[in-house]
Amino acid sequence: MQRPSDEYMREKTWEEKAQENPLYGVMSHEQFIDSGAQPSEEDLSVFYKRGREMVSTWIAPWLLEANTTKQMRILEFGCGMGRLTNALAVDHPPENVFGIDISKTMIGHAIRNTADGCNYSVIGDRGEFPYENNFFDRVYSYAVFQHISKKSVVETSISEIARVLNVGGRLKINFEMSFCPPFENSLHRDTHAFETSYLLYGWKRIYGIPVWGIKRRKADNWAGIRLGYAQLVEFFRK
Repeated sequence: MQRPSDEYMREKTWEEKAQENPLYGVMSHEQFIDSGAQPSEEDLSVFYKRGREMVSTWIAPWLLEANTTKQMRILEFGCGMGRLTNALAVDHPPENVFGIDISKTMIGHAIRNTADGCNYSVIGDRGEFPYENNFFDRVYSYAVFQHISKKSVVETSISEIARVLNVGGRLKINFEMSFCPPFENSLHRDTHAFETSYLLYGWKRIYGIPVWGIKRRKADNWAGIRLGYAQLVEFFRK
């Protein structure tokens, strides 16, 4: 068992990861290190079981809180192999469950391995979604934005999500940031993103003494771009 190289994690695109080892690309679990391009039934069973656990803790409570009905259309942005959409379709009509991803290979796995009736699409070359305006009542995305390496792609994705989300719809997504607002830690760090790199700035301690510093970091296909809180607020206001 050999852990995938740094090149696999950081340099290869999402589609390249999907072609080489899709399970590890999505979940990065030791069990999937040697899964290869065509996962076994045993590995797929473990993979989708984990999806059911995640939906029960991360998605289902939110849907109940948001008073979601069976007639509402739900979209997952960055669905990969349909790990979460498959679990969601257990209690929600599959015809109202949608998933979209940038990787054609991942979408192929989702179509073959998940509930019949779920709807899967590939994101367009310019980042566009193949859906009409105000098409969805709920949109969610789990652990996707943290791997996007370009600021413009993040902005386009947020814009497309806003376009296809119905008036009064609900959105649940997460971002990996260098701090947790509202800045409870006096030594918090923040970021400011350019297109493919970002400034990481804030306080740190050297021998117990607070020192202000700035570092420039390059985003890649694993540790993606880090947008600061103010930048995210600006994107969503647009």
